[in-house]
Amino acid sequence: MRNEAQTEYWNGDAGQNWVRNADKLDLLLLPFVEALLKRVDLKQSEHVLDIGCGAGALTLSAAAIVGSERGAVGVDVSAPLVNLARSRAAVSGQPATFVVDDASSFRAEKPLDAAISRFGVMFFDDPAEAFTSIRRNLRPEGRLAFVCWAPLRENPWATIALDAVSAMLTDPLPSPAPGTPGPFSMADADDIRAVLHGAGWRGVQVEAFRPELVLPGETVPEIAEFLMQMGPAARVLQAQMLDHNHVKAALCERLSQLASTGTQIKLPSSTWIVSATAS
Repeated sequence: MRNEAQTEYWNGDAGQNWVRNADKLDLLLLPFVEALLKRVDLKQSEHVLDIGCGAGALTLSAAAIVGSERGAVGVDVSAPLVNLARSRAAVSGQPATFVVDDASSFRAEKPLDAAISRFGVMFFDDPAEAFTSIRRNLRPEGRLAFVCWAPLRENPWATIALDAVSAMLTDPLPSPAPGTPGPFSMADADDIRAVLHGAGWRGVQVEAFRPELVLPGETVPEIAEFLMQMGPAARVLQAQMLDHNHVKAALCERLSQLASTGTQIKLPSSTWIVSATAS
């Protein structure tokens, strides 16, 4: 089964955790939705696919632009997140549908005008095969636009929790093998170009996008809790069974150095916004 490990992961505790934190995540990642929609330049009456749609924030924003003639479809392997996306669509009234499926093998009923993704393309076992399959869903001249993380070391929002617990680790942090599915698997711009060119896309553009991110939470402990649940540190904390209270105290100390009374905590991010055209 293709992408079996990711399917299991996103239908387990991780998927439920993302459901609980969906509103905070959408606020955190809003700058990327805005930049991505500007890049893809959707038009009314177009039909768009959202790859790895999660709880549907990008899908719903796209649906509001293209309107009800064909609407937007979001695809994700996570049933908990798709269920939340469907509930959001029902409340919003936007013309969006959601499917529990693997985007690397999903088949649209009719050719699509565009495929988009907010951090949903980094989890394929075989990226070349996945992007070839996605391209075949689009009409000639159909557009692709997605955002993915640049290297981990360039994303302090993600490394601050790891740095805070470094002295507590019982084992060294593993270094994922090149090409291993995960949030930072498409961190190299040259690799992105090679994968897309190999999958038949043309006009590939990879541009850096580095907004500051406002960390979710009204207090330092709230922000620390969020980073322990949602950032790269979450898997490490679980795998090494670190003491929750000790980790939180260490992270709060680091975050307090960045905070002052009445202000938000902002940290830099580093991503790639990628666009291409189906041949």
